[in-house]
Amino acid sequence: DANECSKQYAPHQTHGEKAKTLLIAYLPRCANEEDVERVFGGHDNVRSVSIMRNSHGFSKCYGFVQFSSHVTAWVALEACAEGRIILVDENWKAWHLKASW
Repeated sequence: DANECSKQYAPHQTHGEKAKTLLIAYLPRCANEEDVERVFGGHDNVRSVSIMRNSHGFSKCYGFVQFSSHVTAWVALEACAEGRIILVDENWKAWHLKASW
């Protein structure tokens, strides 16, 4: 039954608690954790940032951001979908970040 399947699979919920962490993609290679925190509103909104790196320490251009609440994460998700979350690299190229649960 399709309705039963959709009830069981809710990617934005974990063990009855609403998720606060988003996968963030299209990070500029030069971006660091502080840049990502700043673009999402700083310490009040962001609990932690983790950028995935290769064995040489270079960014893989994606990471995870844990927000202070599910609502804050949802607002960030919508802002990314609308193209409002942008990081600029050292060459002045604008990177529109993408997010998903």
